[in-house]
Amino acid sequence: MPAYRMISADSHMIEPPNLWIERLDKKYRDSAPHVEESAKGSYFVAPGIQPSRVALGFAAGRSGKELEDYFKKGSYAVARPSGWDPVDRVSRSQDAVKVGCLLPAPPTKGERFPRLTLISSENDSGWFPHYLYRLDHAYDKFNAMSDEPLPMKPSVYVRRQVMVTFQDDPIGPMTSKIFGEDNYMWASDFPHSDSTWPNSRKVIDTEFVGLSEEVRNKIVCGNAAKVYGIKFDA
Repeated sequence: MPAYRMISADSHMIEPPNLWIERLDKKYRDSAPHVEESAKGSYFVAPGIQPSRVALGFAAGRSGKELEDYFKKGSYAVARPSGWDPVDRVSRSQDAVKVGCLLPAPPTKGERFPRLTLISSENDSGWFPHYLYRLDHAYDKFNAMSDEPLPMKPSVYVRRQVMVTFQDDPIGPMTSKIFGEDNYMWASDFPHSDSTWPNSRKVIDTEFVGLSEEVRNKIVCGNAAKVYGIKFDA
């Protein structure tokens, strides 16, 4: 199969453990989020919230028993620094992903704000075509009764202004003829535990079987490049 570019439309950064303690104004540091170590691993701690394991944020590439063990004792000491170190991330951690869009995101909005782009992130994609059908079905039945009737079907706004990310949802590519060719954006979710890393290209090659090269390239690269204004050298 010929090579193709990949953009992850939904990847993440993990704050380094000293971020809030060292970078926040001094008057707020006593109540700042921080990391505490214990025999069970590293935890994010902050007033008013339940401590959470930091391992949840950077367990990419692990599954099953390995993932369970990592959740129990994972800490910053064994985390890949690519979660917060841009040099490490670019040099060795992206499993051939060319660009990662980092994230720390409905019809009425589409009518009022026609230039606004909405992104459905980490919600998968296979359900979207049927959802559009139901929106249009409700429009046909009830729009005339509305206090603020829409001039166009909901699917028109969604196709125009909503982008949908997914990691390993084969139903999305399968239904892209109905919806998605111009709206789906593949993502690796790196470095989170549900990431396709380090097998992103293998996942794409498996789940995009039957799609044309043109449609695949749109979903794994072109659509995200258009949304985020990413340009490549020829």
